[in-house]
Amino acid sequence: MNMDARCFLAIELPTSIQEHLESIISSLSKMWPQNAVRWVRPDGTHLTLHFLGNFVSDKIVEEVKQQGIQITHLVKPFTLSTGAISSFPTQSPLRIIYLCCGGKGVTVLCDLQANFVQMLNRVGILVDLRPWRPHLTLGRAKLPIAAPLQWPTFPNVNFEVDSVTFFKSTLTPDGPVYERISQLEFQRDPRLQ
Repeated sequence: MNMDARCFLAIELPTSIQEHLESIISSLSKMWPQNAVRWVRPDGTHLTLHFLGNFVSDKIVEEVKQQGIQITHLVKPFTLSTGAISSFPTQSPLRIIYLCCGGKGVTVLCDLQANFVQMLNRVGILVDLRPWRPHLTLGRAKLPIAAPLQWPTFPNVNFEVDSVTFFKSTLTPDGPVYERISQLEFQRDPRLQ
């Protein structure tokens, strides 16, 4: 695998959520000077479950694909919802602006993410043991900026989750280019097939 490529596991977002993110970013971008935040492209946004690192051997890629299928085939599709705006850190100066994810399926999502972390650890990937919070990154501060006293609110939007995507990301001068390595589908209801 290419040394400039980064691999990660994520949930792809439907067009309705990408459009919602575009509206939120348009509103938030007016809060700071134009060059203070590098905003994400909504069409390239995803809910990251875990980064695998900058270089992953072909053998590890195959192991993650095979073991990932075993994990996702035990999961039924579920619904998530967008939530409040927040930041990492929550105190100024902030570095990352993000949209929280929650809803009825958040417990299933967190269990799914924990299962992937355990699997990645077993196959030899260094895992991040910090508490994981489901979120969609909206922007990264390029300059020191203060968090507002109160973040604006936006309507919550529900979306269905029915798979996890194993991605390869290649960094380019125009931003990251994402390539699907594998689509790890959830358990299907046999009545719908």
